[in-house]
Amino acid sequence: MTTLRGKYKQIFEQACETGYIVAREGTPLPVLNAFYQYCKANRMPYLRVTARRKYARIHFDTFPAGRYFSDAEQEALRAIGCRYLKHGKFYMFGRDGITLPAVPLADVPAVADELLRLVRERTNGR
Repeated sequence: MTTLRGKYKQIFEQACETGYIVAREGTPLPVLNAFYQYCKANRMPYLRVTARRKYARIHFDTFPAGRYFSDAEQEALRAIGCRYLKHGKFYMFGRDGITLPAVPLADVPAVADELLRLVRERTNGR
């Protein structure tokens, strides 16, 4: 694993505390990979927030946690995605996650918590 220093180490450490990483366009791949590997090692979902000026892209992936979403959880994900359709499309991929490309910055903490709560409420095998 690459040794992280300075602000990149702070980004990684904060991600470990909150359960999701907040990046900007251009955040070096080793920082994102370090958090992904941390999630995989700790069997937790990978949630990445890429902040822009007014909106953020949220990518949520349960593959590192070794689980998938049930039908009911997929419906809950679609409901979350539908709240942000006015800001763009959302994308579900398989039974492992969702990408919300345009979440208002002010809504990011609540959306991230809601997504993480879906995983915490129920665990299952692949």
